[in-house]
Order: sequence, then C-alpha cells, then structure tokens
Amino acid sequence: MHARRLLTSLVLPFLLLAAAAAAQVDETRLGRPRAQAADSAAGLEELDWLAADAALPDSVIGLPDSLFFLPPALEFASHSLQDLLREHHLDAEQNESTVEIFHVDSSLALSLWQLRAETYPRYHPFSDIWVYIWRGRGQLTVADRQLEYGPGHFLQIPAGVLHSFRNISGAPTAALVWQRPPLVDSLTVTMIPEEVLVRMRADSLRALDLETRSLYKPR
Repeated sequence: MHARRLLTSLVLPFLLLAAAAAAQVDETRLGRPRAQAADSAAGLEELDWLAADAALPDSVIGLPDSLFFLPPALEFASHSLQDLLREHHLDAEQNESTVEIFHVDSSLALSLWQLRAETYPRYHPFSDIWVYIWRGRGQLTVADRQLEYGPGHFLQIPAGVLHSFRNISGAPTAALVWQRPPLVDSLTVTMIPEEVLVRMRADSLRALDLETRSLYKPR
C-alpha cells in the first residue's frame, strides 16, 4: 500500500502537466484562440477558390500570405533537344553558345548550352546553376577540384564558385543548364589570362587600323 501511494504521488503530477499541455494546444492553434480559429475556418469555406480575383473575407485577414500565394501562370510548352540542336547548330567558328528554352520571371531559367573547346575560369555572383550533360565528355574544374564529366552526369555549381569547362570529345559538349536566378551576362566575372588580353587588344587595334584606312583612303 505504501509503495502504491508513493508511485501515485510521483506519476500524478506528470499526468496533470500532460493534460494541461494538451488542453492548451487544443485551445490555441497557430497562436489563435479556438473561437477565432473556428471563425477563420468558416471564412475559408466561404471563399470562391475558382475566382482569381475573389476578395478575402475579414475572417482570414492576418493569416500568413504564403497560404494564398499563387505561382506565376505558365503556358504548356514542348521542345525536342534534337530539334533545338538542329535549329541552333554550333558554327565552326563558335566556341560556346547558350539558347534559352524556358524562363520563369526572375526566379528560374533553363537553357541549352554547347561548348566546342574550353571556357576561361568564371563565376556567377548571384546564380546557382545545375548542368545536365547530354552529349560530350570533358573536364570540369571547380575551385581546386577537377573531375571528368560525360553523358548523364549532373553537376551543381553554387553561386560565386570559380569554375571552367574543357571539352575533350570530338563533338561539342551539349548540356541543359538550370539557373536560379537566371544568369545575367554583365554580372558574370570571367578570369581572362593577361597574355590573352594583350593579344585581344592588339587584334582590336589592328582591326581598328584596317577599318580606319578603308574609310579614309588617301587621295
């Protein structure tokens, strides 16, 4: 009998605390009293979900905006990668090309990317990219790591990480590239070697000189 009383005195307070906590949870849902929760539920039932411009009743004002967030409207579209490659064939003098396939406002974009030789090291300050290799083989350098890629490989490159690609197959690399948010060329930082910059400047000066002499011929 003494042991039973002792056990009851130890267990009973925990049972009372659990009952009080359950009652409190039942009375308060998402920080609202039960009466307000009931009013909100009644208001939600009155909403016309099929009307795009339906006004929200007063009973649901104060609920999180994310509850009523609607993603941007998209239209159905269908593309064939084979057709895209035929329409946007990489010319012999081209080293790299990017063709946009889908674009969702400023949140996401999908592009077809092709590479013939290699890219200079570069990084995108604000955009994460995911690359699905469809054709071609090569090497990807990310920061201090180097790995080989081939058909079926899926690569994730975070924003701000320096990276470069080098195609080592006979045909250009073809890949699908997801960008979040979409890439902006003017924001991409490319590390061009100094000797290449010097050669580019010399070529530009030669081109400008030829253009000038062709426009202003001596009499």
